[in-house]
Amino acid sequence: MTKILFPILIILFGAISPKERIVYLSAADDFTTDHLGNIYVIKKSSLVKYTRGDSTTVSFSNIDIRDISYVDAKDPLKILVFDKENQKIAFIDNSLSLRSDIIFLSDLGFENITNSCSSQKEGFWIYDASEFQISRYDSYLKPAATSGNIVQVTGKEIHPVYMLEENNNLYINDPEIGLLVFDVFGTFIKTIRVNIPGKFQVRAGNLIWFDGKHLKTMNLIIGEENFITLPKENITFVRLEQDKLFIRSENLIREVNISN
Repeated sequence: MTKILFPILIILFGAISPKERIVYLSAADDFTTDHLGNIYVIKKSSLVKYTRGDSTTVSFSNIDIRDISYVDAKDPLKILVFDKENQKIAFIDNSLSLRSDIIFLSDLGFENITNSCSSQKEGFWIYDASEFQISRYDSYLKPAATSGNIVQVTGKEIHPVYMLEENNNLYINDPEIGLLVFDVFGTFIKTIRVNIPGKFQVRAGNLIWFDGKHLKTMNLIIGEENFITLPKENITFVRLEQDKLFIRSENLIREVNISN
């Protein structure tokens, strides 16, 4: 993937396709995408989905979800919505309708969950900052895995800013330490020494992230890194989905086709 992606990007940024899609947003909004090319814009207590290929939008809001911290759209049929401030998780479908009751993390015995993401078999992960541990719950809200105290395992106190599950591994990013890798049973595997400021993706065995100036990749098998310097267009974030790049610049997102 890496050897293919970067020559395409070099060509891409020399001449942006006139067929690109543009989504406008405010400075406070965040966004994510799914593998189908749908764009999800977070607007504090609401979520707006921009469907790929047309201008159709649908939205989600719920009285119990008042401050959306994170959206995991890895499975566009079961999207995780995390409200860190109020310690709640919602799962919504592709029409952004609730699939089940809101999950009150306090009902599971937690009070300081700082990160969450989707897991296999319709489960989810949470990071408990009070106990320094990750836990995985299944679709019936039963505990399926836990790491125990990560400080005792790694010898370091971690402060995750982002995490995701991919290919049966959970990746947790602490910019001061690197990328911590766990298996689906919560067993610590290794730390990847890499400086990622925040969000990242894992695609086809490659780690992908934007460092503020460059779009970077690292092959997770051999550790080879590549990067390109992006144009000076006040770019704040970039995501890759299939043959599309989603580039945020100030108050808009550009969807750019990078296929030949």
